[in-house]
Amino acid sequence: MSAYLESRAGIAKSTFSILTSWSAPPCSNLQGPTVKNAIITGGGGLILKALLADGVLRRPDDDALLNALEYIGTVFDNSEVRDAGHGVGERVFANVFDMVLAAMRTGGIDGGDSRLFRGQYDSRWQLVPSYYRAHPRPAEHLKYSILEGQLAYLQKLHPHADLAGLSRPQQEAVVQHYFSGTELLDFTTSMYVAAFFATRRDQRTPTAEMGAVYRISRGDIAELGLGMIESLELPPEFSRIHRQQGVFLRTRFRQAINDAGLFERWVFYHTEAAREFVCDQPPISHSQLLPEDMATRNAGTG
Repeated sequence: MSAYLESRAGIAKSTFSILTSWSAPPCSNLQGPTVKNAIITGGGGLILKALLADGVLRRPDDDALLNALEYIGTVFDNSEVRDAGHGVGERVFANVFDMVLAAMRTGGIDGGDSRLFRGQYDSRWQLVPSYYRAHPRPAEHLKYSILEGQLAYLQKLHPHADLAGLSRPQQEAVVQHYFSGTELLDFTTSMYVAAFFATRRDQRTPTAEMGAVYRISRGDIAELGLGMIESLELPPEFSRIHRQQGVFLRTRFRQAINDAGLFERWVFYHTEAAREFVCDQPPISHSQLLPEDMATRNAGTG
């Protein structure tokens, strides 16, 4: 990894922290959050000038903020377009925080009701549900017996959880989040959550040069007939799903969904300086998104 990429990753991580912790002041008839969004997305130049003219951002402590606002305008200029493993040219950012800053710049952090995200540690990986990664893949008639076994083991680990009271799709979703091995693909409505999983590597996973975050439109999935999005309501004790803002894709055509260039992907170089994507607000960390235990029903999702 080049010294330049490592240096930039450290600056990007600091910049991200400064911008996410900044509470912008109101300006004219605009509230602080609106002011902040306008400035970060590049459409608030006049607002920024007004704040500077009024002396609101002229304190010595504001130098770091002004530098951060200047930095966010450089993330696209410091990216490149190259083949990241799928045989087509894709936008590749210098590190994961540059990628997220670019999403902030374009207003693409919150998927809302229309956009979904999925983070993958290796940009060469395809969209393949864990059920189909098994070698050999379980026979079709064994699929539900395997699911029942996973549910029984999960019930033993968490005896207070009412797994039997869940519908079959809900049971699959719970197994997917706490084990894997289902026909579902995990997605999230938060790019921050996707960025966390795009930098998460366990000891069994070989190191990769680049990670990737998919940005997929719900409408495209429906229009192309490639699968069905399932936003499942689950009791609060299944906190992982709630904290990860999880939704699920049940694929219909596993090969077609991996056609190169079909879906937008933002790719980034893995670096030591930005090895893991974490965030204070909203809280994004291993302990927050992957709690070891299920919450009790009256404890909520945290």
